[in-house]
Amino acid sequence: MRSSIDISNALHQQLMLVPDIVSEFESKSLTAVPHWLNWIKTSENVLKGFQFAECSKIAGIHAEIIAINHYELQRAKMKKRIFSKCLESITSAQSIVYGIYEVAHNKIETAESLLRQIITTMNNSGLFEGQDIHDQSFATNLLNQILQNSQLSPSVNNIIASLGYSDVLRLLISELSNI
Repeated sequence: MRSSIDISNALHQQLMLVPDIVSEFESKSLTAVPHWLNWIKTSENVLKGFQFAECSKIAGIHAEIIAINHYELQRAKMKKRIFSKCLESITSAQSIVYGIYEVAHNKIETAESLLRQIITTMNNSGLFEGQDIHDQSFATNLLNQILQNSQLSPSVNNIIASLGYSDVLRLLISELSNI
């Protein structure tokens, strides 16, 4: 199973680059086009690495831009057309990436909220007193105990089905570190 946390982190990193690239286009910087083409290629590779078919949509946007090189004969006109095509493609390309990011991020936020409620309740009940809660084996055992609780198990099983056991364990460890 793909890690939603890794997907979210990788796509978040890509999305945070877009405002700076847009600013480069606004100031008509010579680096705007190469930076945007690099962003497209990197985004395509990230999506491909996580096996998202949307990598082909990003590749299509990339192809539209590089096609200008093959069809335009006048160099000055070609540079303007590439610049314009890159600028046009920003919204659609970042929307594709953001759509995937948003799904992964929402799953993570839902899981974090549920785990935070469980951990807070357990901590307030004194169940963690004298325990080394920052130990990974503690978190693994705690997650297994939660899964055996008839009231908590259905909700936690749902987030495991959505994110995977290892991502839920990573989130649990993160929530435990906040205590």
